[in-house]
Amino acid sequence: MKKYTKTIFIVFYVFLSPAIVFGQNENSNQIILDIISTMQEEINTFKSENERLKDENNDLIKRVEALENIKFDVPSIKEELKEVDLSIESINRVEDESIVISTLKNSNNNDISSEPTKKQIETMENTTNIKSTDLDFSIPESPAFAVLGLSPQEVIRPGSPRSFATELLNGIDRNGNFQSGVAIDTAPYLLFLGNSLSIGKYREKSFSGYISRLLTRTQFSFGTAKGSSEDDKSVKLATGFRITPFDLGDPRMDSELTKCFAEASLNTREAIIIEQKLILETNEEKRDELEREIEKLLKPKADMCRRMSRKRLWNSSAWSIGIAPSWISTTGNADDLEWNGYGLWTTVGYGFENLPVLEDTSQLLLSARYNQNQEVPIEGMDGLFLEQDSLFLGTRLLIGVPTVIAQFEGGWMYEDPDNRNSTSSWIFSTGGSIKIVENLWLELSIGGRTSGSNTDSQVFLLNSLKWGFQGSNTIGKISEN
Repeated sequence: MKKYTKTIFIVFYVFLSPAIVFGQNENSNQIILDIISTMQEEINTFKSENERLKDENNDLIKRVEALENIKFDVPSIKEELKEVDLSIESINRVEDESIVISTLKNSNNNDISSEPTKKQIETMENTTNIKSTDLDFSIPESPAFAVLGLSPQEVIRPGSPRSFATELLNGIDRNGNFQSGVAIDTAPYLLFLGNSLSIGKYREKSFSGYISRLLTRTQFSFGTAKGSSEDDKSVKLATGFRITPFDLGDPRMDSELTKCFAEASLNTREAIIIEQKLILETNEEKRDELEREIEKLLKPKADMCRRMSRKRLWNSSAWSIGIAPSWISTTGNADDLEWNGYGLWTTVGYGFENLPVLEDTSQLLLSARYNQNQEVPIEGMDGLFLEQDSLFLGTRLLIGVPTVIAQFEGGWMYEDPDNRNSTSSWIFSTGGSIKIVENLWLELSIGGRTSGSNTDSQVFLLNSLKWGFQGSNTIGKISEN
């Protein structure tokens, strides 16, 4: 401002001082006075503007100093956000905001009733692995025992296998000899890769989807049995492979099951709240803890969904085929093991779909099995065996509920031994399966075999205890996060 003031006075001195010195008239004096007044007003305006600029500058300096003193404590802010049950951000991530809001505002109960949207069901399918849909079905006969003729039932029931199962067998076989054995069954693809395959991928209507289904339904079996009667002290071994190309009872294809999972997740208020906390959580350990808490909350409803699915699917139509090579030591010594032929079989199961009453309670099985070069003990001749081929055609009717099943079986057996006449006989049996506790089943069969041209009639009694491994209890999510 001083700079401008000096300039103004210099101009005044140069241009106006002559008029003063040489005594101009009164009009000139008035003009000079007006100019001086105007200049004074300008000076005052400059001073006011200068003061305003100084104030703004001081205010800016104070703001900068205040910002420099602020320290953003990001972890503390995150911790505060975690205490909020449902933040605006988390609500926006839920597709149906009205459901979440009504859950929090209008419901004092843990459960609400709402239908999941199509997108929520798809998200559930894509975030749930196929092991989560394992159901506690009656465990199918071991292919290894079946080819050795030691399964309680001759007709091998088709169906999707467990990822892992074991079977202990005891009893008198169809040749009248006491047998005991153990079998291990597994579906390798399901066991080792099931956690990485989602239900959505499994259900894809593509070539890769079909291959995934076929591999998941492929079962490998290993079994061994030991005879303990005078006629048969042999040790038998068998490995079996079973494929199920068609299965209407595959729980991994049950859309009602995943819809039920979505409803369970959507209608459990506490699980919804924890899921929103999970969206904001970045610490991996705390995320795992929240996921376990959600699993614990949803498990009762998820188990109910599985029971409902088991009730729908336990007796569904299916088709399986299998092959099983075997070995035998007629002396009972492991060093004497030798080739014992192989078996081929196929079974078709009909679940009476869309027939009232029967579709919920019954299943009819039709089976054919061929064994080649199998060593069998010669009746009445201790420790002697003969080699034969055989063909079995049979049927089995199952009646009951998923946890208690009565079974009635009948079939025709044709046997063609080396250096002897071929024989045929009829086999009949009755029995059942009962669930003892979760994943543990007892199976019993008692029956008889009519005499053929080279065999006498026989009565047999076989029982087996089966345990099956069930997959993960964890289900997926209805919202993507």
